[in-house]
Amino acid sequence: MVSFSLLGLISSGKMQIPTNLFLGIFMIITPLFLLSEKSIFSPKVKITNEHVLLKNGFWSRSKKLPWATIQQIVFGSYKIIFQMNEKNHIFQYDSDSEVSIQIKNALREGAEEKNIPVIGG
Repeated sequence: MVSFSLLGLISSGKMQIPTNLFLGIFMIITPLFLLSEKSIFSPKVKITNEHVLLKNGFWSRSKKLPWATIQQIVFGSYKIIFQMNEKNHIFQYDSDSEVSIQIKNALREGAEEKNIPVIGG
């Protein structure tokens, strides 16, 4: 009976695994984890009864805007301006027109429920 450790063969230099293989696996798996809808790294607009959660990209932090602090929402071309009690929050995003329409419709519905005026769109 012969047994061996693949890790032992790799670390001893008896077996070479091409760097391109690791790079290929990394390039395939990374988007699945980092850009999935549930990932903390992916861009998103999430609307709940309490707040609007905005995240623009991989390196940006999430911004939680409570509905109670939003006075008005102004829609622009791939831009949403949340007029707040203290200061305005501008959210610019990259997407196709279908996604942009979905985001604006969802925000409009949430704002109507909270009696927040919406301009444009």
